[in-house]
Amino acid sequence: MKCPFTKGVGRLLRAWTGEGTAPTTPFGSIDEWWDASLPHDDKAAKRRMSGHPIYIWWNAWKERNRRIFNLARLTYVEVAHLAFEDITQRRLAFGLPAASLALEPD
Repeated sequence: MKCPFTKGVGRLLRAWTGEGTAPTTPFGSIDEWWDASLPHDDKAAKRRMSGHPIYIWWNAWKERNRRIFNLARLTYVEVAHLAFEDITQRRLAFGLPAASLALEPD
């Protein structure tokens, strides 16, 4: 929630998917942040968007482990791309249209 690396991953993922913005005010807990980051009026959008933080955090956790146990590292852009691929695979598995990459970074 506060890690600059993970924030960078989330920022790229939101830009690529065109969905949502990260809350900018400080929160006391992940629960508060989670509730503020999801849309409240559209149930389908809320369900679709709730997976994004999970994929961001999961891939950030895997990157942490990659650095500690494998002595290898990826950039935040590469980790964001892995999270994007996970989101695309989930959408395809549920018969939804695949997310398209809005903009490829250099």
